[in-house]
Amino acid sequence: MSGAASVLENAGLKNDMEFIAANADSFIISLETLIQDLSPSDTVNDDNTMQEDTGYLAEQLQIIRSACEEYDDATVYTALDRLKEKPWRKETTVELEKIRNMLYLHSDFEGAATFLKIYQGEK
Repeated sequence: MSGAASVLENAGLKNDMEFIAANADSFIISLETLIQDLSPSDTVNDDNTMQEDTGYLAEQLQIIRSACEEYDDATVYTALDRLKEKPWRKETTVELEKIRNMLYLHSDFEGAATFLKIYQGEK
């Protein structure tokens, strides 16, 4: 998204209104899709008594952590998408969103790996 924004910005600096008119709508649609992808899913459950699939969660978090250590963004994003398909307690969803934001917004693979190491109880 930042690359597309940069291209549009450069077109604006060059006063290339034809390019902007041809590309602005698709950029806006892409931004809206990104916002939806980054928004908490509808599977959030505030009930602390619900049973989370902790085995599945641990498995996916380990996949994400290993992929972060290898800078393997495709594997990371696939695992995060799989996690969005399951219902999680609010606290778990907040932590998953922290990881997603570290990666999607900042490309901070090292920070995400360190966060997961701490989250998983390692020092």
